Amino acid sequence: MKKNYRIVFIVLMAFFLSSCLESNLDDLPVFKDAEITDFKFEHRWIKDDGKFAVMQLNNSVDIDHVNNLVVNTITIPGASGNFPEEVRSQITLASIVAYCNISVAAVIEPVNGAPKLGVPGDYSAERQYQVTAADGETKKVWTIKTNLNPLN
Repeated sequence: MKKNYRIVFIVLMAFFLSSCLESNLDDLPVFKDAEITDFKFEHRWIKDDGKFAVMQLNNSVDIDHVNNLVVNTITIPGASGNFPEEVRSQITLASIVAYCNISVAAVIEPVNGAPKLGVPGDYSAERQYQVTAADGETKKVWTIKTNLNPLN
């Protein structure tokens, strides 16, 4: 009796785990865009109590899609209870964290010594990043320029 149940189980599993659709599938679009659509910065530090803290920096972004150029102007937010003046006054372009939005399914990587996105890096000089589209062939090298408004 157990042998019959096993055979029925195997036949049912083979039926349910197989696919009957084998042809006439629509091709998914291959994205060819290699664009940067937004760029942002934040400052990270360890507070006195040992906890990790993050402050997003105000950023005006100008993106030139013709020349593959992103110009950022960062304004540091005012001091507050969670963002003391001692921390605010230490922010420089040499130790901020950058991150960005790129085209759908694209990949971005630093070139020419640019810092990795998502970790503290130096943006006091022009930096370059290569965006590779989802098609794997379309590639654009973007130049990132960052300016810091003086502290108020």
